[in-house]
Amino acid sequence: MCEPFFALSVTERCNSNADIAFLVDSSGSISRENYEKVKTFVSNLAASFNISPGGSRVAVVIYSTGATTAIKFDDFTSADSFERAVKLLKHERGFTRIDLALQRAYYDLFGRRGSSRYEVPKIAFLLTDGKQTEDSQALSLGKMARLIKDQGVRIVAIGVGKQVETQELMTIATNEKDVIQADTFDNLLEKVQPIAESACESFLAVPIPEEIDDGK
Repeated sequence: MCEPFFALSVTERCNSNADIAFLVDSSGSISRENYEKVKTFVSNLAASFNISPGGSRVAVVIYSTGATTAIKFDDFTSADSFERAVKLLKHERGFTRIDLALQRAYYDLFGRRGSSRYEVPKIAFLLTDGKQTEDSQALSLGKMARLIKDQGVRIVAIGVGKQVETQELMTIATNEKDVIQADTFDNLLEKVQPIAESACESFLAVPIPEEIDDGK
């Protein structure tokens, strides 16, 4: 069992309710050991928030050659139950279709047909160790990210390692400050606290946007 590297105490957790999604790279370029560290990062960051019935909710999209909503917003109502589910996430070992992760997050989680709540702040953390796999059918990262951001979602793009395309992360993220880069997966684990603090501050500072009609 992979022990948590960091978790906030109950009194330090963010008390603002929010809908929080993790878009997790499950491609073959990530080793089994590092994939466990990614899952620990997701669990520890999620534990920083008030996951509870009527409180914050957390979802996970895993992506490689395809993308799947592995955990929906309504699936778990505590940090402990969410952590147990994250530990069971499959390592798919395919390509790196970031575009499909954004598409899945939009349709399943944040779009009009998704399950996110209108009245709470929303944030998506996208994690990758590489860049978008070239494909003739690939969707525009900018357009897919914009669909999500137009629903009032803050996107934080997190890249790990030397193979990351910084420009891609900037295209996806809400702004330059929401681009986070870690040299290694161990370094990623060290970033839980500052990322959590930034997210909590944004929950308090950003007003809930008006509902967007996407025509669907």
